[in-house]
Amino acid sequence: MKKFILLLLIVFNALLAKSQSISSDKYDWVWTQNPVIKQSQPITSYFSNHAQLKIFDLKRSTDPDIILTGGVAGAVAINFPEISGSPSYSQAYWIQAKTKDDKTLYFRVFNEFDKIGLGQPITPGQPIKDQMFYQMELTRQLSYLYFSFKNSEDFKLHYVKKSTMHDDFNKAVDYVRNAIRMQAADSTADAAQLLEKAANIWTELLKESDLKNKEARINKKVTEALYKDLIPTLIILKRFDEAEKLIKRSEAEMGAFYSVFASTQTYFMNKLKLLELSASPKPKTLADIEVPKDLSLFSSDTKFSVPSDLSVIRTILPGSWRTVAKYSKMPTPADTARYTGVNDYWHFVPTGTFYFGKDEEGETPTVTLSEYFWDVKQATTGKYYFRVADSQEDLKKNDNDLKPFEILHLSLNKMFIKVENLNPNIDTDFFYYQMERVPLLLP
Repeated sequence: MKKFILLLLIVFNALLAKSQSISSDKYDWVWTQNPVIKQSQPITSYFSNHAQLKIFDLKRSTDPDIILTGGVAGAVAINFPEISGSPSYSQAYWIQAKTKDDKTLYFRVFNEFDKIGLGQPITPGQPIKDQMFYQMELTRQLSYLYFSFKNSEDFKLHYVKKSTMHDDFNKAVDYVRNAIRMQAADSTADAAQLLEKAANIWTELLKESDLKNKEARINKKVTEALYKDLIPTLIILKRFDEAEKLIKRSEAEMGAFYSVFASTQTYFMNKLKLLELSASPKPKTLADIEVPKDLSLFSSDTKFSVPSDLSVIRTILPGSWRTVAKYSKMPTPADTARYTGVNDYWHFVPTGTFYFGKDEEGETPTVTLSEYFWDVKQATTGKYYFRVADSQEDLKKNDNDLKPFEILHLSLNKMFIKVENLNPNIDTDFFYYQMERVPLLLP
């Protein structure tokens, strides 16, 4: 009888070891998010014309250090399948941040392109998403750029229950638990050492991953738990390249449901990348951080295209565009094409206002703006131009006088224009500008 009981215990333990039951506990990783763009004087209060636009950790005041104003345009239907992703509508919104002595710190126009929900109508002049949605989006944008606040990320720490086969896995989990406690007590360096130990253990275990063998020690279930522990740990350690590779690899291996976790980790990583930028000894301007990630410069060999519909062009143009390259002649592939660091911004507000802007360096980086008005016209030649004037009346008055901004290429995020030179002191007939749409830092 004793032998039978012993045999049952051995079999039970063996089955328990193979069952590899995964459990998890929820934790918060807390840190202080410092501003990416530092100010000579700290900003402690704000006021906004939008009730839902709330800067993290700052008090709202009627005598504020900074004033935030903005607006949201109505949604506009798009019916142009040639556009990548085939969006069915666009909606623009904009924000301006000014100090109490009337200096502009920030001005940007964003344009969201998306597909409308099934059965959801587009009412002319009405937004698809309400003002609260965009105000919350801008809250994040401005808070990370200009202010210091307590930030946190919640994540689940996964472990294998009651399995001696996975002592090494669970030992790494204990390291991270202790690291979280140390971080909360501001022992950041000690916490980092424990995180490194955990990351090294999990990285080694990942080499054993066998997704097809359910009986393997690191089978698909344990591999998924490994990814969900290792990726946020690498992000916290600022080992971003490794984390990015694992996000892509794990998404390919784990399937559709896992993609929600992958996207949250990408968002978490982008937040900590902004924290890294804030630690830079060199003062940052918006021009420093709004460098396009996947920049490919146009040349005479580029296949240019412009939507053959004025309404589509008027729908795409609203937004903030940055000049990334400027040429005195049409560039050829042999030209030394590179990012030129131009920090000119062209802001198309959907209400018809146009702002030309520059980001200025200094103790407190500011934005200079010149206000005009814009419109789009098609010439009798079939070419498309956008025109800029000092007033709406001038646009109407000079209806047949097409201003010299010829659109050679326009997509959702890229624009190439030909500008007639009106300065007799410069020996060239035209300038060519490549513009890239300015994205949200935390989309």
